[in-house]
Amino acid sequence: MKKIILGLAFIVMALSARAQVHFGIKAGLNISKISVSEGLESDYKPGFHAGVILDMPLSGNFYFNPQLVFSQMGCKQDGEGLADGDIKMTLNYLQLPLDFNYRYPLSDKATLDCIAGPYIAFGLSSKTEVNFDGSTISTDKGIFGDEGAYKRFDCGMRVGIGTHIGSHAGLSVCYNLGLSNLIKEDSDMMDIPDDYKEKNGAFQISLSWTF
Repeated sequence: MKKIILGLAFIVMALSARAQVHFGIKAGLNISKISVSEGLESDYKPGFHAGVILDMPLSGNFYFNPQLVFSQMGCKQDGEGLADGDIKMTLNYLQLPLDFNYRYPLSDKATLDCIAGPYIAFGLSSKTEVNFDGSTISTDKGIFGDEGAYKRFDCGMRVGIGTHIGSHAGLSVCYNLGLSNLIKEDSDMMDIPDDYKEKNGAFQISLSWTF
């Protein structure tokens, strides 16, 4: 993990040294779920993301947008067997999206953006809430960590569309497709088959402002 982050940091610094870089902030809504290879499917749950972004022109209408974002992922499970209850799981990540952005000019002040790129993420903390019959039980006992069932590391791809209005404001809608199996290979917390997989997925609606 450290080698990956150092390598990406070196690439960002090398590109920023050769380009006119603008610093910005971004925040928005996450609508996330966890896909499973077999068994009961989860439902989408809301969360948020917020962080910083760099805007680096590459060539022509191509731009590179590395980001560092706090991002809430997770899922909701309507409780079969819980009567009038449900389960909500929140996974808090520090995410590093590396977006490549093609901006097609619609006018002098607006663009249509096509966005794609990889991301890596590191799990920071988690919270599980069980709502049953009007009562809520919550715990932040580790889903991550030595005793947890989930790996901290996650990675995947992002695709989306967006727009830039003027020189500062941006709006985007992206989908994060998790490619890494969240379940630890040596996890002894679940009686699951070897080929069972759980992966993150989320729609992200973001507003950004560059300076």
